[in-house]
Amino acid sequence: MAIYRGPGGSGDATTDAANQASVASDKAAEAASSATAAAGSATSAATSATNSSTSATASASSATSSANSATASASSATAAAASYDSFDDRYLGAKSSNPSTDNDGDALVVGALYFNTTTNIMMTYTGSAWQSIATGGTGLLASNNLNDVQSASTSRTNLGVAIGSDVQAFSSVLAGTTASYTTAEETKLAGIETGATADQTGAQIKTAYEAETNAFTDAQFTKLAGIETAATADQTGAQIKTAYEAETNAFTDAQFTKLAGIEASATADQSAAEIKTAYESNADTNAFTDADHTKLDGIEASADVTDTANVTAAGALMDSEVTNLAQVKAFDSSDYAAAGSVTGKNKIINGAMTISQRNTTAYIGNTTAVVYSIDRWNIYGSVAGKFLSQQNAGSVTPPVGFSHYLGITSQSAYSVTSSNTFQLQQQIEGFNSCDLAWGTASAKTVTLSFWVRSSLTGTFGGSLSNSSVNYAYPFSYTISSANTWTKISITITGPTAGTWVGGTTGIGVRVYFGLGVGSTYSGSAGSWAAADYRSATGATSVVGTSGATFYITGVQLEAGSAATEFGHRPYGIELGLCQRYYQQPIDSGLDFFAGYFVNGNYGPGVFDTWVVEMRTTPTVVLTLGSLNAVGSVSVNYFDKKRFHLNPTANATSNGFYYVAKLTADAEL
Repeated sequence: MAIYRGPGGSGDATTDAANQASVASDKAAEAASSATAAAGSATSAATSATNSSTSATASASSATSSANSATASASSATAAAASYDSFDDRYLGAKSSNPSTDNDGDALVVGALYFNTTTNIMMTYTGSAWQSIATGGTGLLASNNLNDVQSASTSRTNLGVAIGSDVQAFSSVLAGTTASYTTAEETKLAGIETGATADQTGAQIKTAYEAETNAFTDAQFTKLAGIETAATADQTGAQIKTAYEAETNAFTDAQFTKLAGIEASATADQSAAEIKTAYESNADTNAFTDADHTKLDGIEASADVTDTANVTAAGALMDSEVTNLAQVKAFDSSDYAAAGSVTGKNKIINGAMTISQRNTTAYIGNTTAVVYSIDRWNIYGSVAGKFLSQQNAGSVTPPVGFSHYLGITSQSAYSVTSSNTFQLQQQIEGFNSCDLAWGTASAKTVTLSFWVRSSLTGTFGGSLSNSSVNYAYPFSYTISSANTWTKISITITGPTAGTWVGGTTGIGVRVYFGLGVGSTYSGSAGSWAAADYRSATGATSVVGTSGATFYITGVQLEAGSAATEFGHRPYGIELGLCQRYYQQPIDSGLDFFAGYFVNGNYGPGVFDTWVVEMRTTPTVVLTLGSLNAVGSVSVNYFDKKRFHLNPTANATSNGFYYVAKLTADAEL
């Protein structure tokens, strides 16, 4: 098999075939020449035989030799002719189209060749068809060479060509190149960025570099040049101060103290008059003026400020309503707190969670409607059954100074949605909040304080809101230690905007404590907003953790910018404040006697007043007892001050009856 070595070179099919033909032709010529020479030898031999008549034996021998040479020459000629015929049967020469027979008119042999002058392609006969083996001098065709070998790997083996050592495996990257690269060169090339040039100037390189983020710029270079050698960025203030003060003319602490004592714009050459004028014109209210000097001169020596005559003359009160000096001295902050509790400094009713007329022994679960847990405190949830509420739930010890608290316990791990709100709330009556003057330019600052304890830690929230729930102040506070009572105090600037109810029996202020509030009802803590916010954004959700607890007591909302000591009201006063909104008999011993009848005639019934005047005409629920209950009783009249129980007979026999339970609800 010929190996392709490039067009026109040794191994090219066209060139090799031509060379072979030339060699065959030369051999044929040599054979013909030999035949001619043999014939000449035969003639010479005959001449020699004729001329050598004297030696018959020698002539006969020569004749025999000549005859043998002639025979040999003839055989050579025959062999040469046969060789040429065989070559002529395989190489048919140049033709304009595919021949169907050889040059002798015989059948074509497999492997026969001819040159097609029409296409300039060397053709070979496969035994059934002509097949091109070259293309116009451009080299071998793959279709007539390696591609028609059944096993390419066998061909490579036969050729002694191994991929990876003798030839390079195909690479899509190298396919488009005209040069080969070493691995080192490829690594080097891969490290060069696209579009990189070797002829960039220093200025071009500098511009490109400084366009990068965090590049080292001229300004930074200038800054660096200005930094002393061995300078460090981690020097403490004390180190810098020590190094600075070690310098000559350094500004020392003593000089700083001296400078601090000199007023701004002070001069060293002021005259006494200038100093006096500047001093007396100073805005400092304690400046000692000429008028003050004159006034001082008018005060007699050894004057006694406690002198009754002088004090009274000055328009002050000398006499005290408390004549016992010891009592006056004994009047301390707790007494002020007590006085404040009576005067109503705390806008919250039942802030110590001591009054629970409705329930004291069982949990109350939240519903999708407002439900009162203990007096004045209601609970609500967008989804029912997510938390429970009870007075002194969990039986933990209240903070010092308190006997009760309100306990909240989560029933499940509920994921609060944006429109959900779970809350504890107290609604303050307008009569009790009108002095705050909210919604006016005279709005008072208030402080909300309370004790809180939770099994959870983090940021919790709540809010203050108006009656229409369209103007609110979200607040946040932090519980850092789980299951530990924490005192919280939040000061809130009074709102000068919004619509606020005051001086009426309506809702003046709403106080919310968030137990899980979605984004719809949450706002940024620390400012008033025209929105319905029940808590601060990002507050911890109590209902988000199953079994989580939230306990609260000592809730106080008071005017002022500081939290004072919690104002404990006497129990009877606190109960009376709660009964303005809800009241019922405490136990069966206080049930109302309703009336009696004799022979079908009945007495006047009971006309009575509520324990305290209620906020408004209440909703009344009457439950009758069974002892001697012959007939019936109804409440045929009631308002916020009184009620009337009307008996009705149903037989002619004698009897009497009574009311087992009577409740009145006038909650906000």
